[in-house]
Amino acid sequence: MKRYFLILLSCVLIINVSIGVLPVCATDDSEIHIWDGKTIKEPKLVNNSWSLYYEISSPEELAFISKTGGDWLHYNYVLTNDIYLNNRTIICDNNGDLKINKSLLNEWKPIGVFEGDFDGNGKTVYGLFVDTVGTNEKMAGLFSYVSGNISNLHIENAYVRGSKWSGGICAYARHELKESRYSIEGCSFSGVVVGMSFVGGIAAESFHNVLNCTNYGRIMGHHSNGIIYADNIGGLIGVLSGRIDNCANYGSVVSYGQNVGGLSGRNDMGSVLNKSINCGSVIGSTNVGGLVGFISSSSSITECANIGAVQGKNNVGGLIGYGGPEGSRSFQCYHSYNGGQIVGEEVVGGIIGNLHTYKLDTCYNFGLVSGNSKVGAIAGISESMWGHGIVNYCVYMKADSTITAFGNFEDVTTSVRQEESSFFCINDDNTLNWEGHSFNSTIPCDPKCQNCGYERIITHSYTGIGSDENNHWFVCSCGQINTESIMPHEGGIATCTNKAECDVCHVQYGHVNSNNHSPSEEWTNNSGYHFHTCLYGCGTEIDISQCIDSDKNHTCDICNASMGEHVAKQNEHFCEYCGSKMTECQDLDNDYYCDICLKRLTDIENNETASHEVLETTTENKAATPQRFAQLYAPLIVVSVLLGATILVIVKIRHK
Repeated sequence: MKRYFLILLSCVLIINVSIGVLPVCATDDSEIHIWDGKTIKEPKLVNNSWSLYYEISSPEELAFISKTGGDWLHYNYVLTNDIYLNNRTIICDNNGDLKINKSLLNEWKPIGVFEGDFDGNGKTVYGLFVDTVGTNEKMAGLFSYVSGNISNLHIENAYVRGSKWSGGICAYARHELKESRYSIEGCSFSGVVVGMSFVGGIAAESFHNVLNCTNYGRIMGHHSNGIIYADNIGGLIGVLSGRIDNCANYGSVVSYGQNVGGLSGRNDMGSVLNKSINCGSVIGSTNVGGLVGFISSSSSITECANIGAVQGKNNVGGLIGYGGPEGSRSFQCYHSYNGGQIVGEEVVGGIIGNLHTYKLDTCYNFGLVSGNSKVGAIAGISESMWGHGIVNYCVYMKADSTITAFGNFEDVTTSVRQEESSFFCINDDNTLNWEGHSFNSTIPCDPKCQNCGYERIITHSYTGIGSDENNHWFVCSCGQINTESIMPHEGGIATCTNKAECDVCHVQYGHVNSNNHSPSEEWTNNSGYHFHTCLYGCGTEIDISQCIDSDKNHTCDICNASMGEHVAKQNEHFCEYCGSKMTECQDLDNDYYCDICLKRLTDIENNETASHEVLETTTENKAATPQRFAQLYAPLIVVSVLLGATILVIVKIRHK
């Protein structure tokens, strides 16, 4: 029995796959709550000190707003759980027609004229199915008409089809005050949107600001008689009268109508595209652009990009299909670029198809452009009775020598140039790096862009000097040597301790010169000899010779070194070497004889001074007189007598 059950289950799964009916995800139904398509439940009111809102935690509570309407369309809501409106994967073919029986799906009635604030809180609504074709309802979407704010809401596995206005989040967004505070922000859509006119992944038509939103779904015209057709169709917005900021479209946009764009189909007066990108393919007929199909007066595009392929018939451009309405006011596109391939028939441009009175400033095209007539790498044509177009500082890639900047310009002010593909720095996701090529600043003269791998031609700055034992050369900070600058060392003088120093690189080279000394200015004296020492520090004594004192002044005549002290002979007052008088006579013992030379002195009062004036009666010196003898030897005689007497006494005692 179990075996038959498994076989039956397998058959059911195969049948489900064949008709396009699959579970939304692998999660067991017991883990998620799926709407039955009928039940509704009043949401819970939350009264915080800072706000008053209703919590939506189930599909029944979300359906309550849709089916009840009235005052419930004026309140504020916060989504607290993911919402599952269907548990089937909704599949359609390339024409946008469902490949699943509608009876198996819970059909959603769009929430009416909503005037409150709806905070998706980062939650996702799965399985949205809306089809208003053949009904009185002209608007299709999770919401039909929004005059309040929608934020942080995500929709996946969705199918939305309508007649006039068809949008993934809402069909129409507008507040009567048209104030900038009303917005659709932080939302995303994934699925399929099909419409007959005014079609967008986020909104069909919006006067609100669309901020930080993303579309991943397929946006298509209505299929009829083998043709997919809708006017005013865009990846994000069908017709824009507000702003698109920091948004992206990754889904394809297909409609063989007019005003078809990757971000918006048509930008009306005063609208703005800023810092947004289209990555999906765009296929249309007339007025087809990678960003916008048709753009009106006083509208602007700033820092936007298209990298998706664009295909159309007339007025086809990488960024803009048709850039000039019937009016005298200008419009402008700044700092934007196209990187996608552009294919058209007539009036085809890499940036804009039909320029009219539009102004392009610092825009780039590095995508391939092809067509039958009026084809330009920048623009196809510029023709207008209201004035002339302006193109400033625009650049296009040298890809096809047969394609010039402009296809057929009647009256235009231009400033363009053609560049190699290396001019553009492309990120991994094929978007333009606005900062240009990025080279490693820590590696001087790094030739390879870190972002896109482009290798530039380096112009080295040879400001440094390198050298070896024999040569020197100029070198770049990256280490690259200028081989033409290699020259032998030159200049400098070798000494007894050092090699010669090159005048150019200041590196020592060659050999030392042991004979090249530098004598000091001062003399050095040692043991009666004087000499100069080598200033280079080798220790060599230069000009060595014996000291000379020719004038007997005890100083060397050459080096001024001292040549000994004054020395007198014994009993002399004069230097034995130079003869100069060293001392005066003195008589410290008052015997009228000089203590030094021993000569007789005159008696001078107080004996304060003495001289060599000799007495008239004698010429003997101090050592020759009896008095002097007595003075000198009397003590010795006394000692001798005492010693003899002592010895005599001792002898007598021993004889007894």
